Amino acid sequence: MSYRTFLTRQRVALLAIAAGLLLAATAPAVPKRTAQDGLVAQLVCEILKRGHLAQPKLGEDVSRRLFLRFLKDLDANKVYFTKDDIDEFKKQETKLTGMLAEGDLSFPYLVYERLVKRVEERQKLVEELLEAQHDFTVQESMPTDGETIDYAASDKEMRERWRKRVKFDLLMQRLGDKPAAADKAKQNVKDRYAAVLKRWKQVDNADLLEFFLSDLATSIDPHSTYMSPNTLDDFEIALRLNLDGIGAVLRSENGQTIVVEVVPGGAAAKEGKLKPDDKIVGVAQGDGKFVDTTDMKLRDVVRLVRGARGTKVQLKIVPAGKIEPAVYEMTRQKIELKSQEARSEVVEQGKKADGKPYRIGVIDLPSFYADRETNKSATEDVRKLLVDLKAQGVDGVVLDLRRNGGGLLTEALSLTGLFIDSGPVVQVKDSRRRIQRKDDPERGPSTTGR
Repeated sequence: MSYRTFLTRQRVALLAIAAGLLLAATAPAVPKRTAQDGLVAQLVCEILKRGHLAQPKLGEDVSRRLFLRFLKDLDANKVYFTKDDIDEFKKQETKLTGMLAEGDLSFPYLVYERLVKRVEERQKLVEELLEAQHDFTVQESMPTDGETIDYAASDKEMRERWRKRVKFDLLMQRLGDKPAAADKAKQNVKDRYAAVLKRWKQVDNADLLEFFLSDLATSIDPHSTYMSPNTLDDFEIALRLNLDGIGAVLRSENGQTIVVEVVPGGAAAKEGKLKPDDKIVGVAQGDGKFVDTTDMKLRDVVRLVRGARGTKVQLKIVPAGKIEPAVYEMTRQKIELKSQEARSEVVEQGKKADGKPYRIGVIDLPSFYADRETNKSATEDVRKLLVDLKAQGVDGVVLDLRRNGGGLLTEALSLTGLFIDSGPVVQVKDSRRRIQRKDDPERGPSTTGR
């Protein structure tokens, strides 16, 4: 994990905070351009030009990279946009960064609106092709890498791509230990593409701004991104490993919000009524004024359920297997995200000279987290795990950072100090080319041993 990742995350937080000052607290489900969004775009451009390590010139080269990245993110397999669409978009290919610097977001809105139109057209085509006859004895191939093909130049070419795509989807439904019946297979494929259309129609202005500005930042540096206020909230929760809420894991399915898991020790678990597979159809803030959550984005439902510690929330629930709704009231509390803490296990592998296996302690660290309120941190959790592993007599320790997406630089420094005596850990170079050395803040390793 490089320091640049941590530096970028810190800068990203500034971008997101700036956006939070300008964007409305809640946004409609359909993206509508606002003056605030234009100001955010201008501010991000200025921060990138002045504060980014590379001090990039937001000219035609960056604009071209942004153009390609944005279109790829929206239609990686080239099954929605047509060649005519791309030719139309290309007229602005070298102008995008200049438009952003002026607060002009007309391009991402043009592309998004065209995408929704094309997804609607493909949904109708899917429904038509599902009713057609498909010969599964014919040997055919279908490209799966959008980089190797061009956009479809005609309706006939687009239809042929989707014929193979739908045929492949139906074939996948027929494979496996429990193949779906023909009618069920058709319905599953239809529902899948209907869900794609629904998700795109639920994009709001904050989502679209995040897509486009993230692609701008990544076009300059693969470790840079832009976070909307909602994404920043989730990122900060991941760094603290706690949130204020009821303690329930939710998912969205066919317009319904469904309970996946009730977190042990949380408000919902203590109240005792909420169960997995229950459906949340309404949320009120303790006043009985329910907001209907049917067809609402999962993120927005989560925002309604979360709230300040000690406040009341009411959920209108349709219990699993029942029809009549019930109302559950509970008091929000601090929820610890135990599943995202550092954890360890001992793995036995190979053989030593005495014939016994090597015992290796493996510590899985998902992020460099810390909570000032409780003094809980990745460093202290790993310190305890090292002591425990030493007590178990392990022959060595592996720190697994494969799932680690970054976090707090101070935690990365102090955690590194658990494994070294003293000395430099990283060097920091800022946009003015000044170099600052960051050393291990604590002398001596956490544990000694083999």
